[in-house]
Amino acid sequence: MFMEMGILLFVFSMIAVAIFVQVRKMILTKKRQVLAVQRRSIEETEIVLKYATSLAFSTKLTILLHQRIIAALKNILTVEPLNDKIKHHITQQKMHIATAKIVAPSGLFIEPVDERTAIDLARSISRLKVILRHELHKRNISLEDCVTEESKLEKMRLKLRLSNCLIKATTFFEHEKYSTAVKMLNENITLIEAVDLKDDFLIDKRDNMIKLLNKSTYQLAEIEAQSKLDEQPEKTSALDTLFDQQQPQ
Repeated sequence: MFMEMGILLFVFSMIAVAIFVQVRKMILTKKRQVLAVQRRSIEETEIVLKYATSLAFSTKLTILLHQRIIAALKNILTVEPLNDKIKHHITQQKMHIATAKIVAPSGLFIEPVDERTAIDLARSISRLKVILRHELHKRNISLEDCVTEESKLEKMRLKLRLSNCLIKATTFFEHEKYSTAVKMLNENITLIEAVDLKDDFLIDKRDNMIKLLNKSTYQLAEIEAQSKLDEQPEKTSALDTLFDQQQPQ
């Protein structure tokens, strides 16, 4: 009897251990999932915040992004309540919010210094639009504010395109690819003209594009005129040969 009870006790203890291990595994899995999701949210937000100055973020957008990081950090604290680094990170984000409320944004778009930076800025704009929709779904931003910020981002995307266009068109001009430069400039000048209220940046880009367009068009006209001149002697020579052949012997 004692042996049977011992066996039963052993079986029950093994079952209890198995349940404990399974529950612990589930808790650890859930913890890893929470950490992965929140850290990814923080990383994505910090990446776009790097370009807050270049893309002229509004105060509302800057604060929203820092609040998004704080929310993710607090979610991490639910599974790591004793993590002092997370608490310190939250304090830093609150300081950034306080600074954003005091320091007014310049509102000026800063052009990228190279193509790599231009690509990073374009990707950040795309990420920001996704973040805005996510925060709208969570009701952390109103629909009106979301639409306003998305409109500003589209204007920044246009400016980024125009800046990149002028750099490329200038390169094409320098390499005597005038037709390509003309096509690119015409397309982007049309985009600028479609904007009702043009700021100084757009006006400056339009004026510079028109200047480059005129220079490219002039070079194409020169090439065409020279090509016609080059063909003229050949025609004269052909006529002379014909007349020579027709003269009586």
